[in-house]
Amino acid sequence: MIMPIIRAFIWVMILKIHPSVGFPPDALTGSAAFTKHHAEITRGAIRIAVGRYIKDNNLTLIDDTTDVFDAVKTLFGNDSDGYEKFIEKETDIIENVKDQEKSKEAYIHCNSEQIELAHNHVIKLRKQIAVLAQSTEPDLSLIRKMIGKCIYTIQAFYSGSNWVEMNGDSVYKDFETNDNFDQGKCGFGGSTDTENGFRTAKGGINKDRLDYTYSPHHHLHYKAFYSARKATEQFLIDQDDTGSIGDEIEEVRKACIDIITNVFGTPNAPSNYILVTFNDPVKHMHRLTTSNGLEMISALGNITVDGGFDCPEYAMSGLEKAIELCQEQSTIFFYTDAPAKDEAERDTVINAAEEKHIDLQLFVHNETCGPLRKKRATERTKRDVEPHVYSQVAEGTGGAIYRFNTSLLGELMIQISEEIFPSATAIVDTFELRDGETNQISFPVDSMLNNVKITVIGATSAADVDIESPLGSIMTAVTTSVYFKSPDKVVVSVLYPTTGIYKLLRTGNNYWYANITAQTSVDFHYLMTEEAEDGYFYRISGKPIVGEQYRIYLTVYDLPVGMDASGVRLETNDSPTNNLDITEVAGDFGTTYFVSTTLSSDVVMYFI
Repeated sequence: MIMPIIRAFIWVMILKIHPSVGFPPDALTGSAAFTKHHAEITRGAIRIAVGRYIKDNNLTLIDDTTDVFDAVKTLFGNDSDGYEKFIEKETDIIENVKDQEKSKEAYIHCNSEQIELAHNHVIKLRKQIAVLAQSTEPDLSLIRKMIGKCIYTIQAFYSGSNWVEMNGDSVYKDFETNDNFDQGKCGFGGSTDTENGFRTAKGGINKDRLDYTYSPHHHLHYKAFYSARKATEQFLIDQDDTGSIGDEIEEVRKACIDIITNVFGTPNAPSNYILVTFNDPVKHMHRLTTSNGLEMISALGNITVDGGFDCPEYAMSGLEKAIELCQEQSTIFFYTDAPAKDEAERDTVINAAEEKHIDLQLFVHNETCGPLRKKRATERTKRDVEPHVYSQVAEGTGGAIYRFNTSLLGELMIQISEEIFPSATAIVDTFELRDGETNQISFPVDSMLNNVKITVIGATSAADVDIESPLGSIMTAVTTSVYFKSPDKVVVSVLYPTTGIYKLLRTGNNYWYANITAQTSVDFHYLMTEEAEDGYFYRISGKPIVGEQYRIYLTVYDLPVGMDASGVRLETNDSPTNNLDITEVAGDFGTTYFVSTTLSSDVVMYFI
């Protein structure tokens, strides 16, 4: 076999000082800007691995000309909120990789003849990840941290051994998958190779940089990069195998209103809304079918509750009617506090849902009065497998069933609905209007915003609020929708707004809190870092400390051609707004900027 022979020729570097030299954790500047680094290797591997998964499983329409790097962005499409959440998880893994650079353990870096220990380290972590991933409620943050530890050491192998010298940019598949290692030695070279008198070793295997005065094998830097990226990609692909219902009605009502307003006027908004209720003795009542989300909000506001915890109710009849009325491939949200009186209609519901490809999201209260097992709901749970009719309907249709209690229902609904109806929302600004202060505030609207929503808390009615565009009041315009949510919330949605400065006008002296959001394809992600002893910047642990200096990285996505970001605004609790100029640096999947600043107060919001 070739592999045992190859293993016999793998040599290990000799280093006496830690932390080791290897790929830098993040991008370098100046003449070293083209040097490859752990962040770039990891992000590229994640995009390739996820992109291949998307293409292999036909998760979205992607033609053969679409680069696998672009598959993730294609999958999310207009859902910039979903894409931002993906980026947050991706960045979390990357920062966990970079954090390993600070480790004093030689085997973490594949240093000091400790490749076998590095191999065993990764094997152990992989087993722990597999166990965690199979638990009923896996700690995803911990899993991402352990994945970061694995990935760092895997990448370090290609910069810290002479595998690339012997085999080019291929992947050594036995590393962190096979138990046997044979070892030799060679001079690593570079500024920390003390075995060679602090001089660059002739023939040393250092290939961490493109600078020949620093890395004797600088000409192999890109091959080491490609090997490390392919090995990381393979690792990620391998991991893929591993009384009162009244309170609940109010929570449902609040969550539904938030869902409707968040997607109102966006490409992801439902094309129609249907409201069906059921109880006992009334089998079902069709209350509304409309394409207007505001009419749905009004209908939800008119629902009243009779009794509570009635045992049982005509749940299957209500589901059957909703399926009959809705369009194909619709999503139905179903809520109940009682068992089904008409369980015999189960198969009728399943067949009807399957015929129209309906996605059923069933919410069942923890404390039903029938044979349903009571179970504490702390967060979104996996599909229930109990042998009652709701579980059978969910199982038979490929839907999902969730246990809920009153306090968690709204949060649970929002979480699930954001996955189904992504809103792609960006915060434009927030304001407070106190008693005695000005009754007018201004905010800008540019050509990148296609739907603006102004939420005012503190208004006693819609008549208290007026909004003016550069063309005058917009409150009665065809593209404006206004609704009042008792007791003190007014929401104004403006489709296709005119570009310019808008004014929000207050009537009276009530305290107002105004939140202004909009739909836009442009989005950004920020990361706060601090400088470590090795001169590199790493993600901070915990909250930033007032008076300390930090570097803030911002990555902006989908900037229109010809447009650029020039600054960032930091909003704080108790100090003046801080406007900072930003500097552009090389980015992988967006335009990246940074700024260094000393915090004078706790930052509560970032604007670009």
